Amino acid sequence: MRPGGGVRRLQGPLVYQALRGREGLDRYVDRDVIIGIRPSSLEDAAFAPADWPRIKGEVAVTEELGSEVNLLFHVATPPVHHDIMIAKFDKAAKHEVEAEDLAGEGQSLWTARVNPKTQTRVGRTVELAVDTSRFHFFDKDTG
Repeated sequence: MRPGGGVRRLQGPLVYQALRGREGLDRYVDRDVIIGIRPSSLEDAAFAPADWPRIKGEVAVTEELGSEVNLLFHVATPPVHHDIMIAKFDKAAKHEVEAEDLAGEGQSLWTARVNPKTQTRVGRTVELAVDTSRFHFFDKDTG
């Protein structure tokens, strides 16, 4: 799954927030699912609501695009590969291997699309807020 995401068990305090308005997702409580997180679901924590969960990563690249900044950052979690998901949705799957080489062993390279006023710089740790209402959930077995 690109640019970020992973196989996670649907449980814990985020479950109730995630289940709201998502018909059928309740069938996956206490089961493994693939969680997809798009770059637009992440924001520099300095510009996000205080109640959004936070993650940290080391910034590898910044792309200043005027109305937004793309941050490519490392997260200490192995990349997720799912053949069905790649076949259905990821037309650029060949680039995953290149991204893994950039990230390093046991790391994933993710992208965040953040406020253009961010003070984040390459080589620094960034704290990002996650809009969990924008998660995408996929069945681990069928995609």
